[in-house]
Amino acid sequence: ALGSRRKKVAHDTDAVYKSMKRVFISLLTMTCFSMPVFPQQYTIHKTDRTKELQIDNYSNSSVDAPVGGYCTIKMSKSNMNYHDLYYIVDTTATITARIYLCGVPRFYGGKVAVARVQSGEEYRNYNGEIIKATQSEYVLINTKGEILKTMMDATEASKWFVDGAILISGRDANYRSYLILIDSDFKPINPKQLVTPYNIHDPIQQGVDVSLFPLRNGLRKYFYYDGWNVKYGFINKNGDIIIKPQYLSIHDFSDGLAAFKENVDGTDYWGYIDTTANVVIPLKFRKEPGNFYNGFAVAYKQNGKRVYIDKLGNVKSPEYDAATRFFEGYAIVKQSNSNYFVIDTTFNNVREFNANGKITYNYYDKSFKMNDKLYYPDGTVKLDLSGGTLITDFVEDAAFYKCKDFSGLINTKGEVLFYFVESEF
Repeated sequence: ALGSRRKKVAHDTDAVYKSMKRVFISLLTMTCFSMPVFPQQYTIHKTDRTKELQIDNYSNSSVDAPVGGYCTIKMSKSNMNYHDLYYIVDTTATITARIYLCGVPRFYGGKVAVARVQSGEEYRNYNGEIIKATQSEYVLINTKGEILKTMMDATEASKWFVDGAILISGRDANYRSYLILIDSDFKPINPKQLVTPYNIHDPIQQGVDVSLFPLRNGLRKYFYYDGWNVKYGFINKNGDIIIKPQYLSIHDFSDGLAAFKENVDGTDYWGYIDTTANVVIPLKFRKEPGNFYNGFAVAYKQNGKRVYIDKLGNVKSPEYDAATRFFEGYAIVKQSNSNYFVIDTTFNNVREFNANGKITYNYYDKSFKMNDKLYYPDGTVKLDLSGGTLITDFVEDAAFYKCKDFSGLINTKGEVLFYFVESEF
């Protein structure tokens, strides 16, 4: 009987052990799969794909981050017309052109860029023919430095293509200023829009910003200048006026809404409109609010605090001393007598964050830079840059970087794409 009871106890103990083992394995599995997997952190390093780029006196040059796979390197020497020497280089360290230009060209889609040439300069066109510019003019060039098209009557042009278009300012036969959108073939997107009905005024000379605005939610900011006042509205990608110029100031559309400013009885107020110009949030903000991202925008209260509002204008968060816009579901905030924290869209703290500098967002790579580090949206470090200095920001996936060992181009994973060297003699 005693032996039978001992066997039963052993059996029960074994059963309990096996049961506990199954529970433990189950809990361990659940924990492993539910634990957040933090992204990889990178450091600056060379790879077997890293190239050398030989350019003498590169230390005296200035560089521009790659756009469309091509970057420009401006040398500190000019020709007799005071135009600067530019090298056009791709991210594999191949020099595709060496050309004298006025202004930094950025290549839209890795194909074309707008540039300005000086009268008397000789250039090569796409047929390989040497041509001489007869006047100072804006031209469309390819990555080989060949001139594709000219815009002889343009007096000003936006520096580079934005969402497939550039903005040209010119004069008509009556010397009235006009604006026109041009595509990457230098073909007009819209009819010429007269912005100055009086030939004694010019919007650029009067300090009006004629830079090309981005295409957001299918609409691009647009203005009309009558010589004294500027009013803003919106056009579509074809240049058609969708919302006529009527606002004192307006933001680009974001999350389907745009902040606009009007003056009411001598006081400026801000509200929000949708893409059909309907007022969604009425004029009630005295200080300029932020754009909507991930469904929320930062608004400023009279007491100096920041809050997040929803698309109906309702306050949805606590008050903060500092607050950034949301980026990929995260924002950085600071409350009174506390440190900075990364929060999510439920306004819960995700982690403490050492915020002590300007934030630069990289939409291409979905990261942001502050001081000497590149971060993932949730505030974890992606790339440590503390061993050197970024010469340019990350416009797309690459930026120029300088440290004690080299100066060259790196990507957001810290890989050195190429570095500068000089000839031995």
